[in-house]
Amino acid sequence: MNLENEIKKLVLANAGQHGGKAHASAIISQVMGKISEARTNPKETIALIDKNVNEINKMSMKDQLIEIKKLGLSVTIKKVIRRIGLPELKNAKKGKVIMRFEPSPSGALHVGHAFVSILNSEYVKKYGGKFILRISDTNAENICEEAYKLIPKDVEWITGSKFELVIQSDRMESYYKYAKEVLEKGHAYVCTCESLKFRDLINKKTACPCRDKTPKENMADWNKMLTTYKPGDAVVRIKTDITHKNPAIRDWPAFRINDTPHPRTGKKYRVWPLMNFAVTIDDHDYGLTHIIRGKDHLTNSERQKYLYTHMGWKIPEFIHIGRINFTGLKLSTSTTRKLIDEGKYLGWDDVRLPFLQAFKKRGYKPEAFQKFVTMVGPSPADKSVSFESFMKTINSYNKALIDPIAPRYFFVPKPTKIKITGIKTSNIEAPKHPDNQKLGKRILVKTEELYISKDDAERIKKGEKVRLKYSGNIKFTTANKATQEGKELVKGIPIIQWVSTTANVPVKLILPDGKKLIGFSETALKDITDCVVQFERVGFARVVKEGNDIVAYLLHK
Repeated sequence: MNLENEIKKLVLANAGQHGGKAHASAIISQVMGKISEARTNPKETIALIDKNVNEINKMSMKDQLIEIKKLGLSVTIKKVIRRIGLPELKNAKKGKVIMRFEPSPSGALHVGHAFVSILNSEYVKKYGGKFILRISDTNAENICEEAYKLIPKDVEWITGSKFELVIQSDRMESYYKYAKEVLEKGHAYVCTCESLKFRDLINKKTACPCRDKTPKENMADWNKMLTTYKPGDAVVRIKTDITHKNPAIRDWPAFRINDTPHPRTGKKYRVWPLMNFAVTIDDHDYGLTHIIRGKDHLTNSERQKYLYTHMGWKIPEFIHIGRINFTGLKLSTSTTRKLIDEGKYLGWDDVRLPFLQAFKKRGYKPEAFQKFVTMVGPSPADKSVSFESFMKTINSYNKALIDPIAPRYFFVPKPTKIKITGIKTSNIEAPKHPDNQKLGKRILVKTEELYISKDDAERIKKGEKVRLKYSGNIKFTTANKATQEGKELVKGIPIIQWVSTTANVPVKLILPDGKKLIGFSETALKDITDCVVQFERVGFARVVKEGNDIVAYLLHK
């Protein structure tokens, strides 16, 4: 048996099943399981598999078919059609799609909010129409006042979309108008039953006595809710199907009494709409055509359909999506707000936080998150992904966006001084980008005394040669002294960054974990006010001026 020939057959067969791209891991399992000779030298076998996978994956499908025929294999290559952009929406008309993102004002937005906000805005971009940002603030007990300013800024940055801002507490008169209408039409009633008694009745598919009140009686009780009833005395319920198989659908609550002063309206209102009522009214009044929400809202969608039907309104398209669970990450706006108040975080833009303001501060492009969302799309399946894996994907997308335009500079962390004998002070012209000539050049000042990083200084041994990037080669005679060794490129020697001890600018580099690295950069950096750069051999960073200081926030490699 020719082992490599057998491996080649399995690789071609696997490539055929995956649109011309073989998967090495699957082939290793097949080979080891089917071919006993392969198990005698596993290391050599894996090397053969890798070799064949690399060769065959480089072939066109046409060439793969030729090889398949040569070997007499019965394999059909499946063409993999990859979706470009978001999948189509049902009943979507060009220029007529209206969608919304509805966060609660408990604080700034985090990475979990990014997915739904982007998904809605990207669909509006795809079809044309209107994107609405609606702040759900009908529960006065969990409101962070600064969120009214923070949320619109976060949404504007992460989506790159224009939107109409709607704040629910500004619409109380509209909610009251519709409450009176459903009560007067007999589609709702004021329930004064004790909550446990009502739950017992509803679980038995039995209507409570309040359900039979006349519209006139309900309006009288509505007025009492507005004036004399206390919290817990009464709620407004929407009539549904008392025998519905899901008890949560049966006569759901639409209004409750809450005396807590509201940050925007004070004590003007004491009867507040609950989510299902307010959402339905707003979605109708603003002409929502498509509503994207989590699968955990399936019951709420069913509840709301009753109100649409009572009012004779057209029901929008509901799209229920799975939850993305970031393992290894705790996302809680209220908890984070508490930790900020306690001084454990510097603010919503603290680089240690997975909040949008922190990503913006570090220099991320919102388009990186937008690409992730359009690639994933509105899937109904729940997903669990480690936050580390998610960030690797975001970083790869972000790098593709910034790498072609980010100017290059030297940054020397934990600087260590070295002295080079036999050189004179000189200016060296270096490119700001290896490929993008439009970015121009920068001037590096080379002097007898230079700074290199502490890590490089500790790695380099006496007698070892290194190359100062864009300059020349040096040979270390002691730990901090070196001699010049010519300018020709020498294969295999380390290439390091450096700055002059007399021509540099101090820089404070903030790492993603909040730690600080102090170092020096080139003098050219002092002209930057706000720019994402690449510190060679360190990583991409957003450089800003903070007072008289130059501060850089590390992004990624």
